[in-house]
Amino acid sequence: MMLPNLRRAILRFSQPLIVERISTTINDDGKADEEVVEVLKVKGTSSPLKPEELQLQEEGERWWLWRRIHTLYNLKLKVGDNIRVMGTLFRVRNVYPYNEYGFYRYDIQQNYRDEE
Repeated sequence: MMLPNLRRAILRFSQPLIVERISTTINDDGKADEEVVEVLKVKGTSSPLKPEELQLQEEGERWWLWRRIHTLYNLKLKVGDNIRVMGTLFRVRNVYPYNEYGFYRYDIQQNYRDEE
């Protein structure tokens, strides 16, 4: 059975997104040093999770800002990666490679370390 390719639909609603992959290391003082290791300029969509989707998250996790990214480009993100999207720090919570449909989906949660 042929699966529908959603590339055109996602491309139609896409906008430029800047995704920075962040590496965190602990320095000698015990403080975290964050460094941008990769800057990806892609086209995609970014939208908030629906309230009923947030209800599925653990109670303490619902408070934070959650976003969903759809993109044609495989960002090669892994669960737990720290990223900055359009200036806000996030942690990758779920990765869905829908290759057979022509796109990738990432669920990201605002990082508690944002704007320290």
